[in-house]
Amino acid sequence: KYHILMTRRTNHLKNHSGEISFPGGSKDKKDVTFFDTAIREMEEEVGIDKSYIEIIGILQDEFSVTYYTVKPIVIYINNFHENMLRLDTNEVEKVLLIPLDFFLDGSHEWRELWLRNNEKHINFFYNFNGEIIWGLSGRIIKTFIQLVKKCTISSKLLTPKKLNITTLKPNAT
Repeated sequence: KYHILMTRRTNHLKNHSGEISFPGGSKDKKDVTFFDTAIREMEEEVGIDKSYIEIIGILQDEFSVTYYTVKPIVIYINNFHENMLRLDTNEVEKVLLIPLDFFLDGSHEWRELWLRNNEKHINFFYNFNGEIIWGLSGRIIKTFIQLVKKCTISSKLLTPKKLNITTLKPNAT
């Protein structure tokens, strides 16, 4: 079974405290590509060693309401086990492993139209066992799930290596 790994951010953080999000962050000077950033952030925030990380692809850019550009990188964690997790407790309160089927089902999703800075935004929400996923994370999930649904054959999900998310390769900048 496939799962989506998300985190609950700690309550003391300056931005998005207590929210459910993906591991990730800003590109450092030492990161050559955005793929390097994704791998580094997975290691820093949840302790997954880069030797287990396989880059699958990159989704379309998303833009936050604070005008940041986010490049969602899709990864697969080979031989994943919860014992691999080593949380940075300064940033991450806990990890959520959400079954992909939860999102594919569609019954846990709702939408709201919000107005911010005189711009309309559709927000996608998901309630996973009382944990509300929304905002940028909700949009990224919506985009990913739409792509996964296009890649299903006879109710069986294609393997991650066959999931053609993008034409970009991990060594692309």
